[in-house]
Amino acid sequence: MADYVLPNGDDEAGALMVADAPSSIELKGHLQDHVVKSDDDEYDIVFHPAFASRCEVIHRDGTRKELYKQEGVHNLAGKGHPKRHILKVKGKNGRTRDITITIDDPNHSVHSLRLELYDEGYDPMKPIAKYEGGDVVSFDNLATTCPPRCPT
Repeated sequence: MADYVLPNGDDEAGALMVADAPSSIELKGHLQDHVVKSDDDEYDIVFHPAFASRCEVIHRDGTRKELYKQEGVHNLAGKGHPKRHILKVKGKNGRTRDITITIDDPNHSVHSLRLELYDEGYDPMKPIAKYEGGDVVSFDNLATTCPPRCPT
């Protein structure tokens, strides 16, 4: 069973759409504690707030766009830091990206993740003369959480 559904997909009991996100991504199952950020016009992203402190895209032309930056402290509500994180990058408005990465990190070793993407329309069945690079999406894992950094 998928951890998210797209509009017009199966609507299973317990499915949850993040209220502040007019997104094409619906969370369910163990992704219900993840966050969807969809205020960008090119990408929706999904992450756990105890993992991502920042996410940005660097376009092929070098322009940078911040997709998310943590504000405040994420309260773990007694659950502890997750040992598994799911990161999703979904294109919209003509972008065809649909990438899901699962990170099993029981010892909390991952500091950041950088995804260097092919250009839109890349076909692995066609040879390319020279790879020139596409968008780069990065997630930083420096989230401020309570505990240990609880407001007094």
